Amino acid sequence: MEFFLLVPALLCALPPLLMLRNLWQVRGWQTASAEVISAELRQMRFPRSRAVSYRPLIRYCYTVHGTEYKSGVYAHGMEVGVHKPKAQRLLERYPPGSTIIVKHHPTQPERACITVRFDPFGWVLALLSLLLFVLAFSL
Repeated sequence: MEFFLLVPALLCALPPLLMLRNLWQVRGWQTASAEVISAELRQMRFPRSRAVSYRPLIRYCYTVHGTEYKSGVYAHGMEVGVHKPKAQRLLERYPPGSTIIVKHHPTQPERACITVRFDPFGWVLALLSLLLFVLAFSL
């Protein structure tokens, strides 16, 4: 067994495991009708890099048991940036004033999201982690 491969394997496994945990948590959340308040594109820059990524910021309000809440969470869990065209397509799906369905926590309704998904980034890290575990135990 090669222990030097276990550390990167564990580091690669952590984000997919957190994403799966988030998916599991949200499975019992309730739904509510919400109105999109605003939709804008946020640019994400990385330190010491020329890489640029974009994150759609969709703000919405919803009512649970007579109390109004506001949120800007699109996907519950890890938020990662995407290419600008994909981010713009997401914004087009949620124009201000439109009505959408959101999921909210049953006892903490201030916690809400528009969608629940396992990001492609998670699949890449899961496969990389699996490969590193196989290499660690086969050498």
